[in-house]
Amino acid sequence: MNAQTRRTIEKTFAAVAFTDVGEHETAIRMAEATEKPRRLAERLLHAWENHMSAIAYAEAGEHEEARRLIERKHAQQPFQDPLSLFLEKVGLEKTRVCYGVLSSKS
Repeated sequence: MNAQTRRTIEKTFAAVAFTDVGEHETAIRMAEATEKPRRLAERLLHAWENHMSAIAYAEAGEHEEARRLIERKHAQQPFQDPLSLFLEKVGLEKTRVCYGVLSSKS
């Protein structure tokens, strides 16, 4: 790992601590975030959302829709909310959806 990469990783992890306590502007300054990394982060987030949505579609037996989400070229097509598409496809478009994590230990 070269020195610049190490420095970038160190700044990013230091910024995470500030983000955790709600100091977002300080975190952005610490990480020296510019528009280019922000756009990359947004693209990665959209790709992650599409892949997780594709998993949900595949589990629901909608393999073509899952394949379409994964093969989509993000720069060429406008972003469509994958969760809304999924809920509409399975007939739950008006349903409120909440996510949570529960411990299996009692």
